[in-house]
Amino acid sequence: MSLANCKHCGKLFNQFELNICPECIQQEEDLLSLTQDFLRDNPKIPQQLLLDALETQGVTPNLISKWVESRRIVLTKDEDEQSILRCSSCGRPVKEGEPLCKTCQIKRLRSKPENKSPVRTPKPKETAPLKQSRGMHFHRN
Repeated sequence: MSLANCKHCGKLFNQFELNICPECIQQEEDLLSLTQDFLRDNPKIPQQLLLDALETQGVTPNLISKWVESRRIVLTKDEDEQSILRCSSCGRPVKEGEPLCKTCQIKRLRSKPENKSPVRTPKPKETAPLKQSRGMHFHRN
């Protein structure tokens, strides 16, 4: 057990595992309960409206992301958003029939080794071996 400052309110507390004090933990739990109740009452609300409504209650997008990652809440996608085809690599919207967006297609092409046939170099012509001569030779101009 060690003393630490709460990363939310800055108050000094005995730290066990989390970086926030027990009071801030309780506030987060209350906001989580509020969010869960809101989601139960409005299961098909578009995400932007959800974020706007919860922000007025003091719930930040970071808290929502934290709860989604820890699977404490589940957000459903809009019907319009579900019908959009997504890139299988990065999740960007793609045209029908294309599994990858243009950016991922280019990246994949650049990372693949080219399948060109090997360049054949012409074999040197075989010539008769040079005769070795012995002694000195003089050439006249």
